[in-house]
Amino acid sequence: MRRLAADLGVHPNAVYSHVRDKEELLDALVDRLLGEIPLPDGSGPWRDELLDLMRASRRVLLAHPGLVPLVVARPKLGPNADRLTATIDHLFGRGEVDRSFFAPLLIYLFGFAAFEAPRLADPEHRAREEDFENGLRWLLDGAIAGSR
Repeated sequence: MRRLAADLGVHPNAVYSHVRDKEELLDALVDRLLGEIPLPDGSGPWRDELLDLMRASRRVLLAHPGLVPLVVARPKLGPNADRLTATIDHLFGRGEVDRSFFAPLLIYLFGFAAFEAPRLADPEHRAREEDFENGLRWLLDGAIAGSR
């Protein structure tokens, strides 16, 4: 917190007037990152919107690769995490997908991003995009089949 205050050119107590401690700061940082993920507008088929949301989530995570471990490690929810959860719940409801699919979906998304983030400079990165897409579709197909 002192280093952050120094980087900002303020006294440490100025930082503490906005957040209680480092944990609260990290939670706010993660929630702000999640706020960058655009939500679907509800006008398309639920499956397409869910796939688009997962793609957008991956793009945002990979745009900030240093934050991917924080996203995975932060158990607290904030307003942006809550809105993502509500959106996914709504899409599951439209597709009649069981709510128990939520955890595997997030584990896939965050796990793939955590694996991928340190490898962004790899010239074969495009192949990973295809791998992400294929795995996401297979996972969703299994969730749909298991919900019937």
